[in-house]
Order: sequence, then C-alpha cells, then structure tokens
Amino acid sequence: MLSFVSRLIASYSPGKSGRTLLLCGARHQPAKMLQRADFIDHIGEHNILPHAEAALQRAREIQAGFTGLGEEVAQDLCKAPL
Repeated sequence: MLSFVSRLIASYSPGKSGRTLLLCGARHQPAKMLQRADFIDHIGEHNILPHAEAALQRAREIQAGFTGLGEEVAQDLCKAPL
C-alpha cells in the first residue's frame, strides 16, 4: 500500500490540477500509514473524513466553491490538439 500512496502523492498536485482527493472510512492501520507517508499533510486533514456521509458533505462544499478549471488543466487543454 505504501508504494500506491507514494505514487498517488507524486501524481497529485492540489490546487494546480483542479482536483480534490477525499478519503473516508480509513481503518486504523492504513490511517497510520498515511500519516507516516505525510499524505495527510499533502491532501489536507479536512479532506480525510470518518464516513461516506461526511465525505459527501465535504464534496458538496467543494462543489459550491467551484469556479472553473484549475490553472494546470486549463493550460493542458490549450495545448491539446483539436
């Protein structure tokens, strides 16, 4: 699991990609592994939630504040051939 977490951290760029990663219901052992991998610091403690209902509420909050594509995504779309 640690290699998966490491790859996820490497590919995830919060704020730049226009994406938000939410995790919910992490059991004790995986949660400790995420802390050791500094994953929580990377995605934000507010995006790790205890259960699905809390994750859905957080998703609603994110959607309410959505103003469009992230800068990185917008730049990639400009470079893509039509």
